[in-house]
Amino acid sequence: MGTAFHDLVELPPGHNLKSVDVYVTSQCNRRCTYCFLPSDFFASGLRMSVEAFSDVVAWCIRYSVDEITFLGGEPSLHPSFADMVSLASDRGLDVRVVTNGARRFQRLMESGLIGPHNLSRVAVSLDTLDETVQDGFRGRGAWRDAMNTIRLLRHHGVLFDINVTSVRPVLDGIGALIRFADEAGCRRVNVHWPSSIGLGADLAADHIPDREEWQNLIRTIAERVETRPDFFVEIERGFLADDDRLTGCALEDFSNLQIL
Repeated sequence: MGTAFHDLVELPPGHNLKSVDVYVTSQCNRRCTYCFLPSDFFASGLRMSVEAFSDVVAWCIRYSVDEITFLGGEPSLHPSFADMVSLASDRGLDVRVVTNGARRFQRLMESGLIGPHNLSRVAVSLDTLDETVQDGFRGRGAWRDAMNTIRLLRHHGVLFDINVTSVRPVLDGIGALIRFADEAGCRRVNVHWPSSIGLGADLAADHIPDREEWQNLIRTIAERVETRPDFFVEIERGFLADDDRLTGCALEDFSNLQIL
């Protein structure tokens, strides 16, 4: 990557880019049935080198990008994950990690290699408080891993979000999940639409909410009253309501860059 990355990606003056997502490894301990990445990505064995990641960090600093997000696969499975987190944090970037709560992420937190000193926030994938439903979509032990990771983040005082994939079987429990997140000290619940590409292309049709169900969910979330000033719920629009219009796009305003 090195020089090529600097040569290929140049930002214009006055750009809006504040966040960069870096997919550091294709390795994952899960095969979530609604993942937007394809099976050949997970089988590829791709892994970003520390040198290439360092180049991305230098590029972020050059363009005054505030935050870098670790993604995968499961990013904590990269053998140099903790070193990469420290590298970005030491250079002044806010470090965000999106994790399914893998055991390795937990062990790195317990060892002190990652924690409040180098993590700005962590997004944990948790769709429901129903262990059977969560494990049915993400694999055995997925619910337990996510809940244990949330407990660790709370214990160590690391800000955390909860990412929800809103397949139909979790819709009735989203209200309870939001209440749990609120009481647990979560910063944000991010509800998003199940993917129709990658592994998600094979998701059973009866697991995908229809337009009416999605708009009911949007209304329910829009009408809720926040109980904490530092907690909020966001929802990705799977469908726009009849009186809604598209007000922003990361592709058009270049507010987010993904490096795969």
